[in-house]
Amino acid sequence: MDGAFDQLEKYVRHRILIIDRDQLEVDRLRRILSTPNEPTGTMPDRVMVGTLIEAKAYIERDKPTIAVIDPAIDSSWEVLDFIAHVREAYPNVIWLINTTDYWWTTNEPILESHPFGSRLKSYYRRSKTPNEEEAKKSLLSALNLCRDDFVLELIRDTASDIQASQDKRMTQEQLGKFVSKAIRPVLSLFVETRGIFPRSKIAFVSMGCGASHKQLYEVIVAPTLHKAGYQAIAMPYQLRPGPILDAFLAAIHEASLFIADLTEIRLDIMLEMGAAWASRVPLIFFSHCSKLAMDQLPLPGARIESTSDEDLREKLSAAIDDSARP
Repeated sequence: MDGAFDQLEKYVRHRILIIDRDQLEVDRLRRILSTPNEPTGTMPDRVMVGTLIEAKAYIERDKPTIAVIDPAIDSSWEVLDFIAHVREAYPNVIWLINTTDYWWTTNEPILESHPFGSRLKSYYRRSKTPNEEEAKKSLLSALNLCRDDFVLELIRDTASDIQASQDKRMTQEQLGKFVSKAIRPVLSLFVETRGIFPRSKIAFVSMGCGASHKQLYEVIVAPTLHKAGYQAIAMPYQLRPGPILDAFLAAIHEASLFIADLTEIRLDIMLEMGAAWASRVPLIFFSHCSKLAMDQLPLPGARIESTSDEDLREKLSAAIDDSARP
């Protein structure tokens, strides 16, 4: 396992907080996170605490990069409240849930009922094991996942530095090089997930938010989608909490169908169309009782020009059925 130590060594400079009352596990993690050249007892950047109160104090004071927590340290509801609070206050802390399979099974009802439960289930996790070699492998695997978050944070911070720079701005050529080398590979991974995970049955509807738009959505668009088995998402009427741009992009990426009302040309709809096209979501465009030249649109997708409500309903239903075919 010398190779595992070599790979783990790049993580030991990160400030890691371990929240656990299981002394055997704590000792095991101490041994794993100690490099061959470092005595086990001297680990200034790997701190172990046994209570949520101690964990809160350490996070507020020293802001660790990784928090490894066994949720069995306290009542499940208290732990979920704690992680949700810390996640909101310190979003850069990366969480690793380190517990037993038994905990996940017995706490499934609480995870289903707590507002943060579904979010916790998506967090990085590893199962405790008494086998030292298996423990090293599983910890390395989990830390490799955490590393991906470090990379994204670095890209975000670099972009912020570029924007904030007053005395030395990048040229267009330098900025293009930065995007090509740093951003494009990340975006390619984003697009590749479309082929890995099955598509949802969610349709993102992009349209205005006036009274006439809302009526068109509620009377024709949403019922037609529901009849075809889709959940309709129209952000002006179902806005999620949090930053608005993040909410729009997340909803578009989750969708398996994108429908845009181009009866009126709006900049926000154009931007959403571009995001959907970049995510390889099938596109449907419609104009309702207008003279918009649909054949001049630069993006691929089904085009509908309707002359009445019933005409739109029939053509939209047919386009939805066509979009579902491979």
